[in-house]
Amino acid sequence: MTNDYRHGNDIAVATAANDNNPLSDHLTQEQAAEILGVSVRTLQRLHASRRGPARIKIGRVIMYRVEAIREWLAANENGTVGRPSRRRG
Repeated sequence: MTNDYRHGNDIAVATAANDNNPLSDHLTQEQAAEILGVSVRTLQRLHASRRGPARIKIGRVIMYRVEAIREWLAANENGTVGRPSRRRG
């Protein structure tokens, strides 16, 4: 991902204000979607296909651990490997 640095800053800002809260290292589904730059529905689809970040469901509330999002981002990094393919034609 090209915006990993931005995501890290957004996560830090979202959790810094509530350090006394035991859930301060968790984000709501809406917060996670905003930080990742996707819709809530996209997060739901990623979960349904078992490709999204780990999440916690407390009653009807879905939350994401900040560290789980960071780990998921790191696991899904795409880097350039080898030489670019040649164009034919």
